[in-house]
Amino acid sequence: MSKSESDQPFYSTVHSMLEGVAGLAPERRDEKLQQLITNYGQQLSSCLIRKYGLTADDAAEIVQEFLLTRLLIRSPEQNVAGQFLVARRNEPHLRFRNYIRRALYNFYIDHCRRRKLPLVQMDYPDVVEERAMDDPAEDMREDRTWANQLLNQACNVVQQECYLRDQVNVWRVFSERILQPIESGKPALSYVDLCSKGLAPSPKQAANFLQTAIRKFNRALQDLVAGYLPCEEDALPDAIEQELKELQNALTAPHGVQLAANTDYSVNSSQSAPSERAHLLNVSEEVSTLWTDLDLSHFWNSQLKRRPEDVLAEMSGQDSEAECVENHAGTMTLLQLYTESKPSLGLLASFKSAAKLSAAQRQTERGQSNSSSNLFPPNVTMLIYALSIAVARLRLDQRISSDSDSRFIPRVCRLLEFSWIDPQSRRILQSWLEVLGK
Repeated sequence: MSKSESDQPFYSTVHSMLEGVAGLAPERRDEKLQQLITNYGQQLSSCLIRKYGLTADDAAEIVQEFLLTRLLIRSPEQNVAGQFLVARRNEPHLRFRNYIRRALYNFYIDHCRRRKLPLVQMDYPDVVEERAMDDPAEDMREDRTWANQLLNQACNVVQQECYLRDQVNVWRVFSERILQPIESGKPALSYVDLCSKGLAPSPKQAANFLQTAIRKFNRALQDLVAGYLPCEEDALPDAIEQELKELQNALTAPHGVQLAANTDYSVNSSQSAPSERAHLLNVSEEVSTLWTDLDLSHFWNSQLKRRPEDVLAEMSGQDSEAECVENHAGTMTLLQLYTESKPSLGLLASFKSAAKLSAAQRQTERGQSNSSSNLFPPNVTMLIYALSIAVARLRLDQRISSDSDSRFIPRVCRLLEFSWIDPQSRRILQSWLEVLGK
């Protein structure tokens, strides 16, 4: 069953521009106009305010008239989107955000001439351009502003969605973990700290909230970018990726202007570096990127105090609430399994098999937006895999892996570089490395 037009992604609006929309009913044309204002309005109005000193109301009125007469009313050959596609045949690197901005400036100049209004250019008050020409420096300044406004719009979308779906803590974890460090320049709070603030019942659940929010944010960002890229549907994913890369470059370019924090989320704060803001344009939802060294230290030390069976179940993606259960006094812990003289070979083999299966599943799921993915930290899984094989070899003189010793040496060396590993586990790995090197 095909989706209704109102359910289609915003690129259907772009196609409407190219195909001509003069025949649409007034209510449908108004709907399209509102979509355009939502996706273009803030950025384009800001351009007029900065360049010509217009008030916010006057700029919004000019932008609405521009969108209505240059994107929705004219024929495909005359509207800005159609003209852009023609122009790009000769200029492959031409970007629509710059093209439409210059078209808006020209539209405003004509507007002033028709009404015999004075035209003052705020960027260079002593010079009035007859027509908006290519200006790489101005394009760079405006690209930086466009990128910041795009990030703020995406934040607004995510916050609204989280509040509507009763996922307030999902938003708050995203804000505390991602936005606040950019705004303040301070390190992100650990998952343990987020739990102490009541934002999640456990560190792993906090990571789950963060991954959910990142997926929402990336989806919102991509939808917003799709809203202003005139291109065929099959070319849209590549076009979105390229646009985000170019906006990243604009934020990290040297000699860029320092923008004031004038939106709901000050991702353009003076305390944050452009590279940190650029990171928001490409936030990874890969599980391994969700855990800092501090998070891993807290998480790993908490696992060492738990029953091996509970850790095994959680690592396998089962019994998601097990991590919240206190270990009973007198029950063997994971640390005791790894440090006692005669550990259970069956348990060690089970950990090794579960870790290997988890790694295989993670490789299969990589790049997929699967909300049910196992958020057990991959580096912890890697450590458990190595420790299980090492303890079986050192304490029981048993090989539970068919891999050769030479293959394990670089893996153990990599693990020993992790700063969050506890002293007992580190000693086990160092002892195993000595055996492997003989």
